[in-house]
Amino acid sequence: MAIMSEESMKKIVLKMAESSRFEWEFYLDSLIHLQGNEISLSQLTDYTSSMAIHFAEMSEYLGKRGGYGTGDSGHNNAMGSVNKTKKAVRKALDYIIP
Repeated sequence: MAIMSEESMKKIVLKMAESSRFEWEFYLDSLIHLQGNEISLSQLTDYTSSMAIHFAEMSEYLGKRGGYGTGDSGHNNAMGSVNKTKKAVRKALDYIIP
């Protein structure tokens, strides 16, 4: 099985993210049918987990910087919340070290 490029994984993950969860089966099955062993589900899983953590961190940061409508709590306070969010998401994704 070939190693997928980050660009390939990014395209697949973003396409799935833009679609409803009811379309995922069709999309992934089509992709596997078209590209066969060029698709690595384990690589896609790792990449998606990594992106999930990153987007959760960004969401928390933006929220603490004023996105929740409560005013800007500052960078340092926002980063403290980001670290808590990262731990919670990593735990939810069954990482050994949250």
